[in-house]
Amino acid sequence: MRFPDRARVLAALPSAWYGWVGFGILLVIAMVVVGGGLGALLYPLVGTLIGMDLALLSMLRTGFMDGAFYALIWAPGASIVLCIAGAYEKKRPSTGSGGESA
Repeated sequence: MRFPDRARVLAALPSAWYGWVGFGILLVIAMVVVGGGLGALLYPLVGTLIGMDLALLSMLRTGFMDGAFYALIWAPGASIVLCIAGAYEKKRPSTGSGGESA
């Protein structure tokens, strides 16, 4: 599948190994923050539905910590895979026909 902005995205990716390391660390941080945010939103919602006796701030804090922890379990592996796939796509020669080979 071809995307119209593929060349622009590939040009924005790092070229050197230290750029990929930094990009990978940023991906891990972003995934952990998003996981914490989702946990902070979902924990009070589900906690209220099941009748937990915790204060809202306590549920928000617990949800953020749990969500960030679960995201931290998956984030390094996902970041490594995404960085390797991105480096491969950046190094791969592009075909001029615009189609994919069978």
